[in-house]
Amino acid sequence: MDDNIDIKILEKYLEGTASPEEEQIVERWLAARNSHAPLFEEESSEEALQYKATAKAAVMNKLYKTGAVNSPYRKRRLLFLRMAAAASVLSVIVMMASWFRGDITKKHIRKQLASTGAEPLLSRNKATLELSGGRTVTLESISNGQSLREGPVTIVKNTGNEIQYMPVTTATSEQLPAIINKLSVPKSSQYIVVLPDGSKVWLNAGSTISFPAVFSGKNRDVAVTGEAYFEVAQKVNEPFRVTTKKMTVLVLGTHFNINAYEDEPATRTTLLEGSVQVKVNKQKIQIRPGEQAQLNNAGNLSVTQPNITEVVAWQKGYLQFDNTPLEEVFRQIGRWYDVDVVFKGTARQGSFHGKIYPGMKLPEILRSLEVNGARFTYDGTKITVK
Repeated sequence: MDDNIDIKILEKYLEGTASPEEEQIVERWLAARNSHAPLFEEESSEEALQYKATAKAAVMNKLYKTGAVNSPYRKRRLLFLRMAAAASVLSVIVMMASWFRGDITKKHIRKQLASTGAEPLLSRNKATLELSGGRTVTLESISNGQSLREGPVTIVKNTGNEIQYMPVTTATSEQLPAIINKLSVPKSSQYIVVLPDGSKVWLNAGSTISFPAVFSGKNRDVAVTGEAYFEVAQKVNEPFRVTTKKMTVLVLGTHFNINAYEDEPATRTTLLEGSVQVKVNKQKIQIRPGEQAQLNNAGNLSVTQPNITEVVAWQKGYLQFDNTPLEEVFRQIGRWYDVDVVFKGTARQGSFHGKIYPGMKLPEILRSLEVNGARFTYDGTKITVK
């Protein structure tokens, strides 16, 4: 690749002040990095915007290498975690953008990813299912389309990271024995389960859900640790109830997200559609779409209006940070990359803005954080935040 490009044009591109002609110069320079650089028909398309964000990350990397970016840039804490700054990761993301347009096959993309050493971030097919009698099934060992029998239900593996419960008995729910199953998802993975009533649940890294193989009685009760996103099937006179260690959420039919990781400073229920009631001991509140119920460690329950896109980004396959405190950024990174995170410092280190997509490598993300002022050490298995 020809590195002869005017640094001032790169700076203007990064700041958003470059002319259309100068933008073309920079993007032609970037395209020379990889033969699969996408050609966009619509400059306002999602792919085009994503590529421009990637370009900015690469420009930032180039400017730091040449010494053109100094302390004023650091003070702004410009964190382009939408894509990694390194050229190797840039090529991966550019290929992913081409994938979105159907320019190259998935098989070819996987081959290219392997050749660059940039393995996908999430191993989405890792999970264990605990059945009756203590029997445990490692779900990645089951082929797509294969099924298991659990009392009155059949459990079908739909895809690499989704199972579905399908009742096969004609007996009424009141006549069926109570069989509790537990789905556990390790760090660096995600999984989906379609419950026997048709409700769909996404589990984030390091999360579990316990539920009956067949719902009986008037209530549909499940228990969650970690984080889960729910699309609840509406059933008249059969309330759906989610219990965490500190909170109970009662719904009739809705879409909502629960974050109940024990290392987070609060338990949060965020409502996207419908209506839910959150109960903590004698405290009880009703929240509306766009609102979040928060229970802090002091036991206080409150209602806020969060950035919904940031809250549910993980369910769509990426992480988003919008002025997110550094401590929370590192906790999420720890779950997604299966690394321990230890906090030794007492002072807050600010907040960050950006995105992390599957395929981005941890060392590159950590370098981006460090460039923007984060203070930590990393030994390959543990991040120690100073």
